[in-house]
Amino acid sequence: MEKYGDPTNWDLGFVSNYGTHQDFLNSQKMYNALKDTISVAKDCAGGLGCFTNRTAQRTDGQVGGGNIDQTSHRYKIITTQGISMAFHAYNENCADNRYIGEVVSGFGYCGHVIVDIDGPSDGENTWGKDLFDFRLTKSGFVPDGSSSYSLDNFEHCQETGEWCTGYALEKCNRGYLH
Repeated sequence: MEKYGDPTNWDLGFVSNYGTHQDFLNSQKMYNALKDTISVAKDCAGGLGCFTNRTAQRTDGQVGGGNIDQTSHRYKIITTQGISMAFHAYNENCADNRYIGEVVSGFGYCGHVIVDIDGPSDGENTWGKDLFDFRLTKSGFVPDGSSSYSLDNFEHCQETGEWCTGYALEKCNRGYLH
């Protein structure tokens, strides 16, 4: 991010409620600002083939956010390491606090990156097992559910597998799955 500076200068726009083409263009701007740091094997842009083509699940068996592969408003790639990534711009002011539980004062995010650590062909397509999320803030990326910005997400992580990225990285394990 040093090359491009503060994400509030990336002209990311604001996410709509409809997954529009403009939402895709904003997500593409986010990807473009970061792509020099990623080794890309496949670039799907807003198309199919970079994620498992089935609905994401939570660890409690419920649907967890739909079919990531079929969302045309996210910019999607597969890295040379076989990791699927979907870039999703949210708020050009980095002031969005939706979906992150009880937020530590002053935190806001500009977008997020969904990561499937075993790519489109393997794994369970389940949050907290092979699907993880990172929030883009003014100062860089923060793992979803990280104790540095969220006060109440660990319980949700244990119940659903969502918002477990912070715990998995901070504790160097996935003990919440037991």
